[in-house]
Amino acid sequence: SAQAAVAVKTSRLFEEESESRHIAEALRAVAEQLVRPEGLESSLRVVSQIIAEVLDAVFVHVALADPSSVGLPVPEDGHDRAEVISVGRRVLGADGRATVVHRGKDSGADSLLAIDPRAAALLVVPIALESDHGAIMAVALTEGADAGETILIGESFADEIALALDNAYLYERALARAANLENIFRISQVVGSSLQVNVVLNRVLDVVQKILSADGVVLWAYDRRKRALGSAMVRGNVPTRFVGLELGAGEDLPGRVFASRQPVAIADLDVSMGGLAESAAQENLRSLIAVPLLARGRAVGVLMVLSARRGAFSDEDMSILQTFASQAALAIDTARMYSREHEVATVLQQSILPEALARFDYVTVSSVYAPAGADIEIGGDYYDVFSGPDGCTWFVIADVCGKGVHAATKTSMIKYAVRALVAAGKDPGEAIGEVNRMVHNSGAISDIVTLWVGRHDGERQEIEWADGGHPPALLRRVDGEIEALGTTGPLLGAAADVVYGVECSAFKPGDRIVLYTDGVTEARNDGVFFGEERVREFLSTDVRAEDAARTLLETVRGFVRADLRDDVAILVVESRGSRVDMAADLQQEGRGQ
Repeated sequence: SAQAAVAVKTSRLFEEESESRHIAEALRAVAEQLVRPEGLESSLRVVSQIIAEVLDAVFVHVALADPSSVGLPVPEDGHDRAEVISVGRRVLGADGRATVVHRGKDSGADSLLAIDPRAAALLVVPIALESDHGAIMAVALTEGADAGETILIGESFADEIALALDNAYLYERALARAANLENIFRISQVVGSSLQVNVVLNRVLDVVQKILSADGVVLWAYDRRKRALGSAMVRGNVPTRFVGLELGAGEDLPGRVFASRQPVAIADLDVSMGGLAESAAQENLRSLIAVPLLARGRAVGVLMVLSARRGAFSDEDMSILQTFASQAALAIDTARMYSREHEVATVLQQSILPEALARFDYVTVSSVYAPAGADIEIGGDYYDVFSGPDGCTWFVIADVCGKGVHAATKTSMIKYAVRALVAAGKDPGEAIGEVNRMVHNSGAISDIVTLWVGRHDGERQEIEWADGGHPPALLRRVDGEIEALGTTGPLLGAAADVVYGVECSAFKPGDRIVLYTDGVTEARNDGVFFGEERVREFLSTDVRAEDAARTLLETVRGFVRADLRDDVAILVVESRGSRVDMAADLQQEGRGQ
């Protein structure tokens, strides 16, 4: 009998060890099944089958409180899930500990157990139920199941499931944040891709409407001169009253958002609210969010988004809109600053470039200036033709590095400095040398200037020039030969004390010089530059001097077939000879009549 007792005890120990090993293998299988957040729905079905096999259960149901929090769809028929959650929360009680409810002890539990007559008790186990992504596991046990043992085993499986739900929740949050970052990146690209105010405003509204699935969007912009907030642009379903409306700071909802610099969200618009909220409700708009537009420490406007659905905008939507608003406000403010600067620079450049060239005794002159594409700032290209105190005709062309007011101001300074130096009796090389010293001493090293200055003596029929790093002028002789009037010194601004040489060449009647900025030769089509060779080819054509500058520009535009990427200035000068030659020509013309 003693041997029999030992044998029975050994058998029981073996069974317990075998059962423990079986449970451990099941837990490992569950952990392996739940290791990845993707495919969670199918993994939970497999896990439920494993748990049912281990506990010899009739069924196992893992009901998620909010399936969407872990990236799962909410079932269209969610009755079973809702019932398990409801029954589970009730039977768990205040302590929230796992429990076994036997048939006949709880009507809700009985309802679940009624599915199968073999189900005698319901094991209810909470799974991270205190979190947004929590769940309840309901296990239908057969008659005779050990409540204490099944609770321990059920809690072990619940711990594995809780870990998987945590991972899935964090994974979904990471995906959402990544999507938001991508949206914000796209927004930044869109709002920063133009410097034209209306283009920026339109793109802002388009992006907001698309990302937030909004029914209407209003951008309220603050006008400092009027001290008023006006609806600068609207998109979609927006009450007519909003259009063209102006509000003071603190007035109505947009004015309060502007003045307080704090966002506002209304989840349920109602006609009893008054003001613009009432107008929106009358148009069947049911929710809105509004955020201030802040740039460089100033409020510049308000962005308002409307929806026909109640509670349409989440906290995440508000966060996205606020992040977007900071980008949009900076882009709008930058575009406005650019618009003002562009206007000033345009006026400056118009004062630098002559509206029409004067007539000169010894030469025929034509010129043209073309700014780059619409979104490019005014550049520093300029040309000038004038008579000096020595009776000679002076030709100047320059390209000042930079854009906007800075470049236009420096260009104006250089233009009048050259004229003053000529009036003081300087030759072309001395004039460039003095301008070089001025540029070097007054600006940064990056403020580089190229400058070509020429003086034509009509009586002697010759031209002398100096070139500070500018593209060489091209001189076409009457016989068709073309020569370059090249550089006689470096770019201006790099060093203060530079001596610029002066070259001299004959300039006979019919000879023609073309001066241009690098916007001509560096114009490109599909990576191919227009280049100096095409300028030489153009010089070989039979075009009247009066039309030559305009025709060369048309040739460049025809080559590019798109907006110019850089400003273009062209000056064409053709010799008409000395006074004696011109008098003879006039006499010949008189005889011909």
